[in-house]
Amino acid sequence: MDKKMPVKCSVTNCQYNDNKMCVADSIEVNAMGDGRARTSDGTCCTTFVSSKSNSAF
Repeated sequence: MDKKMPVKCSVTNCQYNDNKMCVADSIEVNAMGDGRARTSDGTCCTTFVSSKSNSAF
């Protein structure tokens, strides 16, 4: 069995965030815009799902 790689998460209103660790079974990270990221700011976690209990919106 493959060991799950720990992934830190600072998005407080994501349902997969458990004490600043991502607990999703898998994650998907994509580039924003033209499909090419030049820095980490040009990437987006598309696994994100808003958590109603932690959402301020």
